[in-house]
Amino acid sequence: MNITKTYKHAKKAVESYAGSLPSASDLAEMVDVDLPDETIARGLGWVSIALGIGGIAAPKQIERVLGLEDGNGQTAGVIRAVGVRELCHGIDILSHDDPTLGVWARVAGDALDGVLLGIAAKKTRNPAGFATAAAMVAGIVAADIFCAKRLSSR
Repeated sequence: MNITKTYKHAKKAVESYAGSLPSASDLAEMVDVDLPDETIARGLGWVSIALGIGGIAAPKQIERVLGLEDGNGQTAGVIRAVGVRELCHGIDILSHDDPTLGVWARVAGDALDGVLLGIAAKKTRNPAGFATAAAMVAGIVAADIFCAKRLSSR
């Protein structure tokens, strides 16, 4: 299949989906986040644990979904390293009474993930799978920033 055609199809699907989502202000009115900030942070800690285990245990499967199989194990090694980092973030957040610094560390990790995704976007052979994964990462980044700002403002 033509990679340009696949990319255009994936882009159209993502834009169509994004256009159906409510705006941030509409979402804020619809969702009443009445959870303590620490509870949100602990949830992000468990998300980190899950992402870390996935990255360590199944890098080849993640590689395949992203369309980044390189045949030499280099990409799988990077995915494992990111998995270890995520696992450490989770342990950090869950093991401290005040998770603020741990959540900000996740935000810093998100910046690194953005760089890695930017590099990977140029190499993917599965644009639809890559776009789906990138959209999920974007949602997690938004949650991390939201939580970090709330924790810092108390």
